[in-house]
Amino acid sequence: MGTTDSSLPPSSDWIYTESSRILNTAATVVSITSDMVAMVFRDIEDFLTELSGYGEQAQHCISQKRSELKKARDELIHNLVTCYKTRQKIFDRLKLERIVLHDEAVKLKQDAEINLAKCSDESDTNCQVLNKNLTRLSTRANTLVKKTEIHSKKEFSERRKNIIKMIACDRKAVEQAYKATQNIIKDIKDCMFSETKNPMFF
Repeated sequence: MGTTDSSLPPSSDWIYTESSRILNTAATVVSITSDMVAMVFRDIEDFLTELSGYGEQAQHCISQKRSELKKARDELIHNLVTCYKTRQKIFDRLKLERIVLHDEAVKLKQDAEINLAKCSDESDTNCQVLNKNLTRLSTRANTLVKKTEIHSKKEFSERRKNIIKMIACDRKAVEQAYKATQNIIKDIKDCMFSETKNPMFF
């Protein structure tokens, strides 16, 4: 009894099912990450609005940083969307390749059925033609099976690799959002403290 590589999925059906499940999970994670990034910047905006009530100096310090805050937010969202779109293009290409293979399988099935139907009228001539076509149909079938197996392994590997990259984009976005807002808050605190000499606000 031969051994099998346990690192490979058991079938193409399993690959498609598992890939779909992982993609659905990834889509949820992507949505959550986008919300988290937006929430971080909403929170800092609320904080700055509240802080501006401490007087003209506070408003002055905050106004110096608002454009920087908007730039950081826009850049983060742009990078996040770009990352997702890049991955999605790869997923769409894999899906298109799978559709092409499916269409080939449908055409092969139709050709086989046509040949069988011609032979069913018990015409010796038609059955002789069928016998000649069987070799060609068999060759096409074997080629299609090999192409499907290759694509299945490729799709599994590509999806897994790119989902990992999407998660890395998520982590980077959250880390950058936190770092950007913390730096802005620090600068505003330094500005207010240097002018007021009063740390009571913080």
